[in-house]
Amino acid sequence: MMPVKYKGGIAVKRLSESVPCVSVEIISYNNVDYLYHAVRSVLGQTYPNIELTISDDGSIAYSLEDIAWNVCGAAIDLLYVQEAGTQETDWEEQERKKKRSAWKKENKGRYYEEAFRMIQDHFPAIKRFNIRKNAKNLGTVKHLKGLKKDATGKYLMFLAADDMLHDPRVIEDMIEEFERLPEDTYVLTSQCGMYDKGLDRLYYYAVTEELKKILINSTPEQLFAELCYWCIVPAAGTIYKRKVFEIYGDLDDRYHLVEDWTYFLKLTRGGGKIHFYDRLTYDHRDGGVSHTEKSEKSPTDKLLLEDYILLTQQEILPYLDKLTPPQKKRVLKHYQDTCREYGSKYHFSEWNVGKKLLFFVENAPYYLKKSIFGALDFFNFRAKRAAVTGLCAMLLSYLLSLCPSLDSIGELLFYGLGLGGILLLGGSVLSAVLFRICKLFIFTSY
Repeated sequence: MMPVKYKGGIAVKRLSESVPCVSVEIISYNNVDYLYHAVRSVLGQTYPNIELTISDDGSIAYSLEDIAWNVCGAAIDLLYVQEAGTQETDWEEQERKKKRSAWKKENKGRYYEEAFRMIQDHFPAIKRFNIRKNAKNLGTVKHLKGLKKDATGKYLMFLAADDMLHDPRVIEDMIEEFERLPEDTYVLTSQCGMYDKGLDRLYYYAVTEELKKILINSTPEQLFAELCYWCIVPAAGTIYKRKVFEIYGDLDDRYHLVEDWTYFLKLTRGGGKIHFYDRLTYDHRDGGVSHTEKSEKSPTDKLLLEDYILLTQQEILPYLDKLTPPQKKRVLKHYQDTCREYGSKYHFSEWNVGKKLLFFVENAPYYLKKSIFGALDFFNFRAKRAAVTGLCAMLLSYLLSLCPSLDSIGELLFYGLGLGGILLLGGSVLSAVLFRICKLFIFTSY
């Protein structure tokens, strides 16, 4: 029996054919070039009953042939690894690339048909396979909702085209874990690794030790309260029982990009259980939708802010009675900050003078605190330099005092440097203390 090949190799299938079907939905939009890794990670799974759908959300620059070529490329590499063994040397890596390049040239224009043939002939674990492309861009939520409707598996897993499953036993281990859980557990989530753009270097784990404790020990009601502030359940590396959508409702297509957070709120609010499986299952590539910088002004950022505002209005504000007073305060402040950010970023330039003035009046406490804090921060930064200058001045004054005799100019320098050093050092200490007092008690978060 050959050892498991991690990072997308072919591993030995151990489970029987009687295991439940898992529907894996790989979605892409303007990132088909990354699809190879996602497909390879699914084709190499040990789990013997997978329904695989690859769906593009209306990318203009990519065709079905482009999608199919990535499927063929992943299949060719896996078959080569299977024949050559699991330990790839640099020479074998070059030979594999040559073989793939020659196949691509020979079969140009027939990738779509070849993709189906290769899956059928060489990957028996893929019981059902489909490639599809939307005529226009629907957005993540509508896209997934349509795919979910057509899925036939007992379990559902959504996979982004620019990410990948961590190793060949991910689905097998997750389903074994899921099957051991109580029947009323409908969502299984796991650890997600945040990687660089090449999926080679791990930056950090999405679920910290603190978050693990919350996910493992919280009741659905407690988890709902935590989710009201931020989405601590990683959508990546999560498997759903398809039955959950019958019991707790479908994905809400009023949202554009946020399908996970909105659904987790709905689920936990209704008492639905989310189980955390402490195992790394998913490699998340840097640079995707969820990595948009807060300072960036982009269509994606705009849609994310709109989704957050809507989910707060629909999924949180009507249920504030489920939160403690500190939790309510935190949630309301976060909502207010997001509304202000959205207005200042995307609508301020369109408003007339009256509306702009009203905006500043409504947000006067925020901008006043921000201005004062900015000024204190400026002086605190300068205070550090002043402290160093003051200490140097006092040192020079001390050195002058060691001279056996000083003329009038020397005495003037002695007193001037000493007094100046004391004033600079005292002022810097006072400024630093004032800055920290304001930071701790007044402007903790502005």
